[in-house]
Amino acid sequence: MKMVLFILLIFSAVFCADAQSTISNQILQNAFQDIAAGSGKLYNGTGIPQYSIKDSTRGSRYLFKGWVKGAITSANNVIISNDSFWLNFDKITQQLFVSLDKKNVIGVENKEFKALYFRDSSREISLERVPWIDNKKLLIVLVSDKGKYALYKLLNTKLKRADHVDDGVQERGNNYDEFVDAPIYYVLFPNHEYRNLYVLKSKAIEKLFSLGPEAQPVKTYLNAHVNAPENESLITNLILFLNQ
Repeated sequence: MKMVLFILLIFSAVFCADAQSTISNQILQNAFQDIAAGSGKLYNGTGIPQYSIKDSTRGSRYLFKGWVKGAITSANNVIISNDSFWLNFDKITQQLFVSLDKKNVIGVENKEFKALYFRDSSREISLERVPWIDNKKLLIVLVSDKGKYALYKLLNTKLKRADHVDDGVQERGNNYDEFVDAPIYYVLFPNHEYRNLYVLKSKAIEKLFSLGPEAQPVKTYLNAHVNAPENESLITNLILFLNQ
């Protein structure tokens, strides 16, 4: 815990918007070495648990396959952003991993930050702590809260162990472990009430809104998009439509 707070203290002093000076990469390297001297949070090389995934394992417990750039908003609202840092996020433990060289890695518990932003060559992802929904877990932002409707997603990743069986008569199951994402969607209403959505079927979406004043607009929208794929884009575009 002290190590994590020390890291954030270093980050805050160096990278917050009103900082008076910056620190060189070499000094940062030295700071990480000092922290490593007595830290149980630092993993050397490929020592992050299961970061280098075996060929037989499908999926990943991490949000990205490799290291990406991004920014952190700490628990006390300090924005930490610098391209010297490489980041990744454990979907199961919700722990943030930070590295300068992709070898020496520090794990930061999720209670030390309230929002994360990641970017790689193909996508950008923002995660936020939404107190009206869950004050402990960070949710992926699909449509941000701007006083109207908002949409969030929790990946709820779990490891499914290999269950292959061959009794000589019938063969069934998989002969590999697999990390499986089971998304839960949260629709946040303007009054900060929320409802869960586990399947992205049109009937489930219509039912979710059936008791409120938006019931008819939702029904009209879904009827106009009856041939649209029942996926994340459907609920995302519906929320954007309601926010017009």
